[in-house]
Parts: sequence; structure tokens; C-alpha cells
Amino acid sequence: MSALSGPMLKLGGFLLAHASWIIDDLGPADNYVPQALCLKEGELELNSFEADTQEEAVARGKAFMEVKAAEYDACAFARDGLLRHDGRAIDALIIDLADETGAHVLTMIQPYRRDEQMHLLGDEVFLFPPDRAKDEDGSASLRPLVRAGAQDHSGARETWNRLDGSRQPAPDLF
Repeated sequence: MSALSGPMLKLGGFLLAHASWIIDDLGPADNYVPQALCLKEGELELNSFEADTQEEAVARGKAFMEVKAAEYDACAFARDGLLRHDGRAIDALIIDLADETGAHVLTMIQPYRRDEQMHLLGDEVFLFPPDRAKDEDGSASLRPLVRAGAQDHSGARETWNRLDGSRQPAPDLF
């Protein structure tokens, strides 16, 4: 599997739909538990990283990716985060993708807003390491594979279709 392969991008989309489905159902005081979804020989393995604090949970997930991602064909690590824009915080799902070597090859960011339910803000943004540069032309070509992966999640498909079909404008964050 090469860097940014179709299966890797679809894995990221599957996890994006899964995490969105969970966040959409969370209560106002609840937090999304960071998760890694890994692919090995066609089989998916989901790992959740619960901890006393979000910071500790994210650190556990990142440590898993650093140590274990190379054992799989591809891994995606999702966490809930905040982006700062014009002095205010914007919620975002942040998903790192790693290839079969364990190398971090892409970060996907999906800004969202949550009131009684979740609302996606704009399209996914893709940042490429090591300098985490945004490439809008490249991003447009990746979205169909990510969204196809989201459609592969039968349990989350109804929620994903509602969220994807009602995207709201996003501030220019990058």
C-alpha cells in the first residue's frame, strides 16, 4: 500500500463517519473518546483510548500510532479538537492517517458545530506532513475517496448522509 492509497483514504472516511455518528449522539457534557481504526489483511480493528482527561486519552492514541501503526496495512486515529479562529474556538474532528510503515502521511480536519445535533462546517481540510501544508487542489481529489469510505459504514450511513448533505459554511481556518 503506497502513501495516500485509496484503501487508506477510505479507512479515514469510515472513521470520520463513525466519529461523527458518535459525536452526533453525545450529550452536551460528553466527550468523544479518541479511537484508532486499523486495517490488516482486509480486517478492521477499532481501538479506543479512554482516560481521566482528553489530553491523556489523545496522548495514549498518539503513542499507539507511533508504536503499533506499522503492524497494520493502514491506520487512522481520530480525536476531537479545537481550532482557534478570530479569538474563538471551533470544534473539529482531527484524523491522522498512517501507512504500513507507521509513517504519518496525512491529517484530515473536519470542522463542526454542535447544538442539539452535529453540523459539519465546510469540506474536509487535508494537511500534509512534515510541514503540514494545505493543498486545496490535492484535497479536492481526495474527498471522493474519503466520502466513499464514509458510505461504507452501514451503521453511520444515515447520520453521515444527513451531515454531509447539510454542510454549513466554514470560516477560512488555514
